[in-house]
Amino acid sequence: MMTINRSDLQRDSRYFIGLKNIDKDRLIKCIIQNLKYRKYEVNIFELENLFLIKQLINIPEPNFNPIFSIYDIDLFEKVNYYVSSVPFNSSLYYLYISPDESYFINTYGNKKVKSFLQAIDETIIFIGFLELNTETYHITDILYFNKKITEPLYKKSNMLSEIQEIYFLTEQSIIFPEYHKNIIKGSKELLQENSNILLVFTPEKIYYDLKVWSSNLELEDEIILQVVRKVKTNYYTLGYNNKNLENLSISFDNIKIKKSFIDSSNMSINDYVLFKFDYNIKTGKLSNDKLIPIKKINKVPKLTYEQTLIKLSLILNPVKESFFMNNKLEQTFVWSIPGKDKILKFVSDEQPLIDYEE
Repeated sequence: MMTINRSDLQRDSRYFIGLKNIDKDRLIKCIIQNLKYRKYEVNIFELENLFLIKQLINIPEPNFNPIFSIYDIDLFEKVNYYVSSVPFNSSLYYLYISPDESYFINTYGNKKVKSFLQAIDETIIFIGFLELNTETYHITDILYFNKKITEPLYKKSNMLSEIQEIYFLTEQSIIFPEYHKNIIKGSKELLQENSNILLVFTPEKIYYDLKVWSSNLELEDEIILQVVRKVKTNYYTLGYNNKNLENLSISFDNIKIKKSFIDSSNMSINDYVLFKFDYNIKTGKLSNDKLIPIKKINKVPKLTYEQTLIKLSLILNPVKESFFMNNKLEQTFVWSIPGKDKILKFVSDEQPLIDYEE
């Protein structure tokens, strides 16, 4: 049985103020805003296809979200990363190779069979990014070579070079990574070469700590939040998992929910509701109401509190390209963290970023 993930379906929510009350220029602008082409990959759950690969390596849940956000900054102080780039129109896939079969597969279990010019009598698992239209695969890490690999990335990079020379010299569709160890300097240089890319930050050890950034990512404008408490008539504080939403660019302490929605959905305190961010069509900015309730959610949401904060920060405060470009203070490569009184600096290839003051 195959089911389509509800969160992967695009909601059609066009709004027009009425043809009698709109002039020609504004009508044209409104139509253009609502007819912009957006590319979506609809993922179908085929989790049974992951059974074999799960016996060999750890696989994150389908709601795994590696998009780089401000909430990930602390991780760069704990984990040593390398940066590389892949084309923007590529998606995260594993490449499983064995003497019997080879295929690409993602965390939903969506599978694409792969054949090679040269026979490979090894069992190998890569993680990387697949261009779906050309089936060109960009490797970012190796996870398995006849056994689970536990070595850090700087040792695995030598292994990748050897595997490339032995098995993949004639495979034009398999691209091996070129890592930049200074992630602050490297991310700027990669963007200067081509801004229409995904920056991939690969961790030295735990592969699913990887982070991905692009200025062109299409982000959802819907999110499930909890009605935590009533402020006054038709105004509520929103949160998640009985906690307030903090350290974001807008407040969720005084959100309007119309009586008609409350009555029709039988909404109560502690209920979860699917909301859509309400943007002004003319300015592109959030309206005064900020959020529109769509429907009450009867099941407990799958995301954790931390995952919800990350999703909110991606919608409200996405990391912009300027974050990577303004990267020098005197002669030191730095990241100045937006919204925080904090600067991180690169010191060496062997350690994570550290606070600038240290």
